[in-house]
Amino acid sequence: MRRFALTHPKSIIISAIMPILLLTVTVGSAMAQTDPQNPAGTGPTSPLGPETPFDPNQKIKPGFDVNVTVTNAKNEIETDLTGVFRVDTRGMINEKLVGEIDIKDLKPAQAADLIAGKLKAVVINPTVKVSIASVPRPQVLLSGQVTKPGSYPINSGTTLGEALTIFGVTENADLARVRITHKTDAGEKSTQEYNFLKWLKPNGSEKPDEAQNPVLQDKDLVFLQPKAVSAMGVVKVEGSVIRPGIVPIETGLPTDLRQALARAGGPTPTADKRQVTLRRYGVEKPFIFDYDKVEAGDAMQNILIREDDIIYVSSLGPDQFINLNGAFIRPGKLPYNRPITLTQAVSEGAGLSPQAKGNEGKVFRHIGGADPTKTQIISFNYDKVRKNLSPDFLLEPGDTVEVPIGSGPRPQLTGLELAQSLLSVALIVDRLLNPGTRQF
Repeated sequence: MRRFALTHPKSIIISAIMPILLLTVTVGSAMAQTDPQNPAGTGPTSPLGPETPFDPNQKIKPGFDVNVTVTNAKNEIETDLTGVFRVDTRGMINEKLVGEIDIKDLKPAQAADLIAGKLKAVVINPTVKVSIASVPRPQVLLSGQVTKPGSYPINSGTTLGEALTIFGVTENADLARVRITHKTDAGEKSTQEYNFLKWLKPNGSEKPDEAQNPVLQDKDLVFLQPKAVSAMGVVKVEGSVIRPGIVPIETGLPTDLRQALARAGGPTPTADKRQVTLRRYGVEKPFIFDYDKVEAGDAMQNILIREDDIIYVSSLGPDQFINLNGAFIRPGKLPYNRPITLTQAVSEGAGLSPQAKGNEGKVFRHIGGADPTKTQIISFNYDKVRKNLSPDFLLEPGDTVEVPIGSGPRPQLTGLELAQSLLSVALIVDRLLNPGTRQF
């Protein structure tokens, strides 16, 4: 019978799949092992490998397990005082007969001397040996677009890339915006955002950016944001705009401040354009812009908008505008951001309507605040002001300018309309003078 050589296709296939089968069995066995910090097998376990070796002579901290051995003058072990003790959050262990002993920040030899001194009252010539049995592994909390959110033990030196590779991310994870919040023992928090793609998939010939693959620390919170569902992002526009609320912006295409406000309908007449505030995630202080300069083409004021920005347009105070009431083409509130005269205000209101009673205009000036008895009324004849027969005058913030509406001048008759009117009058007169005349 002919034997197959090692180069036979069947042999090649078996040789190729055997390492894969062995790797699968090995990984499965490793995942099934009980975590040393989780002997009951409940909750998530870490496949990052065995615990990092620790310094046996380091200072004792809360959460450490310490092995305490006590012998008496006869070199006999005091079994009631010997064992493994968990150091509580205060740094205490509880020894029978003497109670709590504070060994926090002591090295094992120092802790042994302290415990021996405490036990002299109950044991003759006690000898105490203390060793560190185990230290708690650093823990990180994974949340957001990860396959298995939760708290996991890590090793010293574990990087973001190692954690994400082992614990997995969803297809909707935005790896360009990974937030890591670090909390110190004192309770202080700091948050930083990383573009992990610059390390994972650098462009062209660029090297992986190691700064975007930080080493994780104990108590770090790693949050993976979701990608935008569509090609649209949003910003929030609030305050004195025509349509406040959520405004869509195209992701990947630059959108500036002016475009964002335009999509919200633009500022209202009572908007304080000099106080446009923009708040941005991760930036403590808000940005403040002068929208008048934006409209004038100032590129420094017309910045590019980012997704999740919040734009707020302030309103003018009651003493920052004047009111145009009555027969104005465009009545309403007129911002008072510079000295303005009566004729300028009428021009800003698009002029007066043909029905305006320009000779009966009034300015109401509230010099006494909310007290109506102190309101000053200034009468003016705008027809004379316009013809330079009466002086123009400055308005003040808070003034109300009112021009009443009348019936207006009658339109001039055309030649045909005038002839028809004269004929009607002639017929009426003829009937009155000749009542018996028959008409055919």
